[in-house]
Formats: sequence, structure tokens, C-alpha cells
Amino acid sequence: MVHASQINSIQSQKDFAFHKISKSEKSPTGNTKDLIQALQEGSLFKVRSQAGFDFPNFPETNKKFRVLYMELNHDFQDVQAILNGFLALGQPQGVILEFDKTQNNYSLKYYLQDASSVMNYLDNLTLFINEEVRFKKILKRILENNKRTKIEERLLINELIA
Repeated sequence: MVHASQINSIQSQKDFAFHKISKSEKSPTGNTKDLIQALQEGSLFKVRSQAGFDFPNFPETNKKFRVLYMELNHDFQDVQAILNGFLALGQPQGVILEFDKTQNNYSLKYYLQDASSVMNYLDNLTLFINEEVRFKKILKRILENNKRTKIEERLLINELIA
């Protein structure tokens, strides 16, 4: 005879299979590959357009400025508020990542010489957002499991009382 506790144990083992929500093993790197290519390969942002210019009146500075206009991918729409709050905390020097409410897109502004620090910042930002998404998935599973457990408890109590 199978007891309710054994059934609950088997069910909870299925519910808490968190290995299905795997933690990303990607670590931030200072890779020198092109930032635009990295953003297009990444999953957080989708590059919509870009612009770049240099300072012809001051050739001795040898600075080139780049602006990327991006939108958040559909998978990350749920964490847009967290991302915007994180951006409000500030960015490292040489990185300006802003959200434009009117157009619902992000603009990334930087000097070409700061591309490696921009890449590191975006890698860290992606890791942070991926951790938040993973946390939300795990929390959702826990809440669903608790809800099922409460329903089962009510059914057992009703059976005992009846």
C-alpha cells in the first residue's frame, strides 16, 4: 500500500528538480571581439541601429565615439524594471547605457577605446540579469509546489473529517 507521504515525496522530488534551471557557467571576459557582434550573439539585447563618429576638428585626440540603439529581447521583458533600476545605480567610466521610455529602447554610448570595459560591463550585466531570471523561475516552482501542497492538505483534511 502506498502512503500519501510516499506520493508527496515522489512528487516533491519531481517538483524540485532544479537542475533543469541550470546556472550559467559563463564568466565575464575581456574578450576583444567586436562589441556589436557580441551583442547580436548575446541574448539580452537586440541591436536595432548604430551610429559612430570621430572628431575631425581635433585629430590629435584620435577618439571615435559609437552609439548603439538596442531593444530588450522578449525573454527578458519581465525583468526590465530590475534592469532599469540597476542602470540607475550607475555605470563604470566610459560606459553610458540609458533607457528611453518614449521609444522603449536602450542606447549604449562609448568611445571605441573603451570597448573592452563596455564588454566587461555588459557581460556582468547579462550574468546579473540571467541570475534574476533563474531566481524567478525557481521561486515560481517553489510557489507552485506550495500551492499544490496546500491543496493536497485540504483534500486530506476533508477526507479525515468526512
